[in-house]
Amino acid sequence: AVDGRPGEAYDATGWEVWAPLVPLYAAGEWDELADRLEAVTADHPQYPMLVYNLACAEAVGGRTDAAIDHVRQAIEASARFRDDARDDDDLDALRADPRFQALLAD
Repeated sequence: AVDGRPGEAYDATGWEVWAPLVPLYAAGEWDELADRLEAVTADHPQYPMLVYNLACAEAVGGRTDAAIDHVRQAIEASARFRDDARDDDDLDALRADPRFQALLAD
């Protein structure tokens, strides 16, 4: 299975929903990507990876408050996103914000 790990049960992440948006990410079209992901996450709330990617687009695009809220939502849905957020360059704009630091400390 695509996005699967040998020896582990498949954990659907929503990559097939994310894949058509990758060109926007690659092109640095942060506002359009965030706007499209806002709609996609509403249609597919079962995939916290999409919410995390929305937070990344918002952070790089300067939408700090929304990005922090979406990082929080992703972490609440799956603790793996706390670890991802610690080293993700897309979230560098949030690092000095005490709200973001609190999310990483939990």
